[in-house]
Amino acid sequence: MDDIAREMGISKKTIYQYFENKDDLVNQWTKNFLGQLCISMEKIAGLAKNAIEESLMNEKNFVTMFTKMSPSVFHDLKKYYPAVNSKVKDFEKETITFQIERMIQRGMDENIFRPDLEIALVTKIHFLTMDLCFDPNHFPQEKFNLTKILPEIQNMFLRGICNERGLILLNHYRSEASKPIPSL
Repeated sequence: MDDIAREMGISKKTIYQYFENKDDLVNQWTKNFLGQLCISMEKIAGLAKNAIEESLMNEKNFVTMFTKMSPSVFHDLKKYYPAVNSKVKDFEKETITFQIERMIQRGMDENIFRPDLEIALVTKIHFLTMDLCFDPNHFPQEKFNLTKILPEIQNMFLRGICNERGLILLNHYRSEASKPIPSL
């Protein structure tokens, strides 16, 4: 709490006017973060012209959101706040899984993803791969930058599920990468 107060330029007493304790602060921050993530994913799904653009817009949004925080946040949640970490894992299993499955189905319906995909299996593989990039045992932050890992994982994922038409579209989007993808 001392670090937070110092960083914000306020007293600890002021923080305790809004939060009962550090656990409450962490719980409220996490709830807010997950809510913002969910809202942004829903907005992106509505704005994107197709499933590939949706995936790329989410990639950009994730990179923006996650690079604003310390990579140790998820490690600290797991270690010091297991109840909050459990809520994060539930959110991932329910909301993120649903969004990935929906996006894959959208791409299949748009005839830009392979028609033979087993959606639940592909979703699980992608989800576990994305989760690995936050594991410091596999990707230590001194050696790997999240802004490089997430796009590479996303690129491998999309190239694996796109059909020929989708690959042409993906290559077009990637070649236009210097132009900004709409953000929220």
